[in-house]
Amino acid sequence: MGVLIIFILTLLNGFFALSETALVSVKKSRVEHQAAQGSTRAKTILDLHQHPENFLSSIQLGITLIGIIAGAYGGTTLSDKFTPLLSRIPLLAPYAQQLSITLLVILITYFTIVVGELIPKTIALRNTLGVALLVAPFIQVFTKITYPLVHLLSGSTNLIIRLLRIQPKGKAHTVTEEELRHMLRIAGREGVLEHEEEQLHQNIFILYDQRNSHLMTPRSNVDWIEVSMPAPAIHQLILQSPHSKFPVCRQRIDHVEGLLSAKDFLAYERKEDFKLSVLLKEPVFVSENMLVVNTLRLFRARKQYLGIVVDEHGAVVGVITLHDILEAIVGDIPNVEPATEPDIFIREDGSRLINGITPVRQLNQHLGYALIPENKALYSTLAGFILHRISQVPRIGDKVKLDGHVLEVIDMDGARIDKIILSGEVSESHT
Repeated sequence: MGVLIIFILTLLNGFFALSETALVSVKKSRVEHQAAQGSTRAKTILDLHQHPENFLSSIQLGITLIGIIAGAYGGTTLSDKFTPLLSRIPLLAPYAQQLSITLLVILITYFTIVVGELIPKTIALRNTLGVALLVAPFIQVFTKITYPLVHLLSGSTNLIIRLLRIQPKGKAHTVTEEELRHMLRIAGREGVLEHEEEQLHQNIFILYDQRNSHLMTPRSNVDWIEVSMPAPAIHQLILQSPHSKFPVCRQRIDHVEGLLSAKDFLAYERKEDFKLSVLLKEPVFVSENMLVVNTLRLFRARKQYLGIVVDEHGAVVGVITLHDILEAIVGDIPNVEPATEPDIFIREDGSRLINGITPVRQLNQHLGYALIPENKALYSTLAGFILHRISQVPRIGDKVKLDGHVLEVIDMDGARIDKIILSGEVSESHT
């Protein structure tokens, strides 16, 4: 009978350990999903989570009472039964009572740890939601029964928490951005999310740190229209360009008169009273250091999807479009006509022929590793990185060596670095 009582107490201890682990570890999002489908047990879990200190105190109270009862019963009733057995051994007779208590403590402790703690907690961790749904009603009833004592324990706990000036849970951040991104990586690795889905979510986080200067088309590559250009020349430029909107400028790109839609121009160019000025729309100017998400909000508010990017002195440094922003999230989106020349071309000898305006991030993604450290404050393109390293006016033949590779300028477009050769496996040095 005594062994049976200890066994029952240990099972009760295991039940409380099982319940505590499951209710604490269960993910709230999964419980809310079950509750939305009408599960009353899931709603019970959510009710318990409203005041977790109550059910945790109840469980701890139950475990403590079981431990006290098991210890007292094992130290008195069972020891009285084991002492006569040990007394029959002459060598152990003088120490029979002490040895019986010691052996019982060791056996009960071992049994309690294995059956009353480790096994239940392992089961709970392997099926957290299922176990939580199973035990929630019982724990709720037990919490109500022990409410007076629990209220005393909870009040004492909250008092000590306030004295220690620990921030209440309601004011703390439950999940940080880094934790959320880590969960997305785990979800992608374990197959919960497809690789494309995970990358899409990660790109959204990255987008919130991007500035216009990182995504814009540099001014040297902007297709713009001179305000005095005749209609046939404008028509030809529009047909040859993959873009649908163009800055219209006077003499130079810094003097922007407005934006021209290719659709509007093609619809009105043959009219006798055609005037380019009446087709122009007010341009949206954005700072090169402005966050891309703020530019996106401005686009939505102005119903305009091309922004003229200017520096701190008001000089035009490029343009940014909704297309550029979407590409930062979902990857490359083909223009109306595919580009005739890739940004990175792999040659027969394994070297790469690269456009100078290729973003550093794109090159690193192409290589599969970070050859060039990204430093958004100093440069965003490969040409910008080379200018940063050589610290002088670039010319054909300039080289930058790093990490077993050589970047060599092989073509210039005026003062702009146009083409670069990336070759590999040389000794690391710096210029």
